[in-house]
Amino acid sequence: MLAGRSAKGAVVEAKGRTVRAAEEIACTFPPVRRAALLLAAALLPAGARAGEPVESPRLTPEGPAARPIPSLDLPEWLGQVTGLSPAPRPEKKEEAPPGRLRLDLVPFVISNPLIGVGGGIAMAGAFRLGHASSTSFSSFALSGILTTNGQRGLNVRSQLRLPDNDWLLVGDWALVHWPGPAWGVGSDTPDSNETMVDRREVKFHETAFRRLSGPLYAGIGYFLDDEYDISDTGAKGGGPSAFSQYPYGTSGRWISSGFTANLLWEGRDNPVNPWKGFYALARLRLGPEEAGTDQAWQSVWVEERTYLPLGRANTLALWAYGWSAFGKVPWFSLPANGRDPEHRSGRGWIEARHVGKDLLGAEAEWRVAIWEFVGATAGVNVHAVSDRTSDAQWPTFPTWHPAAVAGLRLTLDRRSMTCLTLDGAVRPGGFTGYINFNEAF
Repeated sequence: MLAGRSAKGAVVEAKGRTVRAAEEIACTFPPVRRAALLLAAALLPAGARAGEPVESPRLTPEGPAARPIPSLDLPEWLGQVTGLSPAPRPEKKEEAPPGRLRLDLVPFVISNPLIGVGGGIAMAGAFRLGHASSTSFSSFALSGILTTNGQRGLNVRSQLRLPDNDWLLVGDWALVHWPGPAWGVGSDTPDSNETMVDRREVKFHETAFRRLSGPLYAGIGYFLDDEYDISDTGAKGGGPSAFSQYPYGTSGRWISSGFTANLLWEGRDNPVNPWKGFYALARLRLGPEEAGTDQAWQSVWVEERTYLPLGRANTLALWAYGWSAFGKVPWFSLPANGRDPEHRSGRGWIEARHVGKDLLGAEAEWRVAIWEFVGATAGVNVHAVSDRTSDAQWPTFPTWHPAAVAGLRLTLDRRSMTCLTLDGAVRPGGFTGYINFNEAF
């Protein structure tokens, strides 16, 4: 991603993990060939077409509001255009065996004032660990980035669904060195508060969910955030900045180690790339000193997402979320835009531009299938943080921060509907660009 997103959420996000060793993994394309096919797109003339005509998107049997399913994805189309692979064979009615891996490898180069010029490699994969009739796709993403301004990071995000969706394992692991800006705590901190903060982080978040009934799950998790070598490198004249005046987690090393209790409603048609359904998550995070946390703190995160098909090839996606923290919360664990569990909220604003003890936000996005593997989106979002300074206060949200987003969607695998997302977002006074795997929500 661009404009100050951390490496963990900034460049690529998806979900899953490697298939168990006992299973045979068969790739639709070898990773090197898929990367070559994706890179070939930049070399093709605008009017290039495959030798054989391709059918337009077909609909699944559920009716006119069903999701358009392309008969061709981007790597397959590039393979036909370049002659590197034959046309895809018609799908057989028999489902693919469990364990089949679909993998995409994408090199990237990005540039913005925060990172200078950055480059890296992103890889996303999807597979099933059970039969298609009862088991959703598992998925994963791995990304690495280096920038001319000294940022570097490795991130692995995963969502593993065991047979019949009875168990769900969600992971977010990262190792980063990411200098970035900070403006202090508050609902409307001025740009003049900006300072540069250097830090390194080791992150390990893992949650296991067990199905209770239908789409309802309960889960427990372990979260470790080790922030170290934290220093305010932009403080002027030796005086404290708005950032360093916050007393917890703004210098040296701070460790947060603790547990989460979770309730999940997973009612989406395709968790990798939803088109219809409902999703909700409630998470209580506890960071007691007995578990290794430097100073005890707690937080509560709640969200809901609704997907409403609007006719033949359109859907409306809605997202609302809230987050509150209590106790001696370290700076990098405070509620902030872009620090949600998937690091995708508040597109248009630099991650953690607005930091407080409480966060509220909402997003609406219209998604449309245009042709085969090509789609588009347009949406709006808004968020606010509170000015609460103590646990006894009731939060208020005096200032709201809007943005508008539009983007292009390129399907990388037509079976799992894994896609590459290219977004541009406009906020008051600025523009931000994003590159990711799969939808923001």
